Amino acid sequence: MICYSIRMIEKIKDYIKKYNMIEEKDRVIVGVSGGIDSVCLLFVLLEVRKEIPFDIVAVHVNHELRGASADADESFVKLLCNEKQVELVTYHVDIRTMAKMNKQTLEEAGRGARQAAFEKTCMEKHGTKIVMAHHKNDNAETLLMNLSRGTGLRGIGGMRPVRGNVIRPFLCVDRAEVEAFAKKNLIAYRIDESNISDDYTRNRIRNHTIPFLEEYVNSNAVEHMNETMMQMRGVYEYISKQVEKEYDRCVTDRGMLHLNVIDAAMFEEVDEILKGPIILKCLTEVAEHVQNITQTNVNTVRALFDNRVGKRIDLPYEMVAIREYDNVVIRKHGQTEELPTGMNSLELKVPGLTAIAGSDWKVHCSVIDLENGEPQEAEPEKIYTKWFDYDIIRDTLEIRTRRSGDIITVDKNGSRQKLKSYFINQKVPSELRDKIPLIVDGSDIVWIPGYRVSSAYQVTKDTKQVLQIQITEGEEDGRDN
Repeated sequence: MICYSIRMIEKIKDYIKKYNMIEEKDRVIVGVSGGIDSVCLLFVLLEVRKEIPFDIVAVHVNHELRGASADADESFVKLLCNEKQVELVTYHVDIRTMAKMNKQTLEEAGRGARQAAFEKTCMEKHGTKIVMAHHKNDNAETLLMNLSRGTGLRGIGGMRPVRGNVIRPFLCVDRAEVEAFAKKNLIAYRIDESNISDDYTRNRIRNHTIPFLEEYVNSNAVEHMNETMMQMRGVYEYISKQVEKEYDRCVTDRGMLHLNVIDAAMFEEVDEILKGPIILKCLTEVAEHVQNITQTNVNTVRALFDNRVGKRIDLPYEMVAIREYDNVVIRKHGQTEELPTGMNSLELKVPGLTAIAGSDWKVHCSVIDLENGEPQEAEPEKIYTKWFDYDIIRDTLEIRTRRSGDIITVDKNGSRQKLKSYFINQKVPSELRDKIPLIVDGSDIVWIPGYRVSSAYQVTKDTKQVLQIQITEGEEDGRDN
């Protein structure tokens, strides 16, 4: 008869393979607190390593909250890792002081300290994965916390088996299976007395809410909650794909201009269930943050579509949303004042690097000779990197803001349009029109970065030399996507 612990290991191995969590030659960073979950995780990883060769680096964080007991946990983990010949990195963090400084609960500060320690070790030790010991019961607790505090579809999905470089191979087993594994294999571990206390929200759910549900509602409550979360993750992934499609259709992302323009008419055609997530995506794109953006913020922006032109609202992370023409514009406060304004002509160095005074923008120009009329690589599909036919550029290329008489060619037939008309047709906010840099060839516009390139300068089969122009911001190429 196969023992219970072997069944658990095989289940976890299958789960790891299903989600491609660990591959040969990976270097995994695993948090080991000394508690039953993390110690059993280390034992399981050592078993998995017999089939898939990979390195293990353990991390222990002493929170300095429980005095001698915390020091004993650290000593236990050191002895365990030494016995198993696993490299260990330890950290001491004054969580109480950190919580006061950051105005956090001890729970929040502790979680942040552990995450920082894992990421630091992953970077310094050249890790490829960070392994967490969360199991089904932990995920059920997360679901109840999310529902109680208010959440969207993503929160209902709970913790993911894989998120970026973070993997959770124990999400296929529950607490009872982990406890049975430890008992069957005579695995020693430390008991954190703070887990019994009701001082923490998660502990109250763990010690009271879930036991109540299992006793008085359904003994398989944890299993059913995990099944629901798995289904909701699939729903969320599907909804996310639809959001991306509609975002691309009705939102203009100005990239390095740090603003999103939502076309009101197109937005109203979007299915109601997608509107909130689209607005949330706009807010997070402009803010470059996810935390502290609430459903209330989303609802406030949604209401702008029914407001008069000129109505504006303040948002977190120094953002503002404005009702403009047939659009809603979301941008940072004072963003337009930070863009190059009334910029004099600046000759581009071709090839070479041109820095734009008064901004962090840099223009990189390089010339590519085509062999046999064919480029050796495909044109990059990036907002702020473009190719042009260098053979037909007449004058010295410059970068500047708009002037009277500026013209752009808008199709392959050579149809030309005044820049003013183009801006009006594209519903570009009037306050931005004099602040948008242009790449020009005399009075002919070659490229309006973030908007469009001229059809007159596009690469064709007859092109002998390609001019690649790339605009970056700051030290890195960051927002070119």
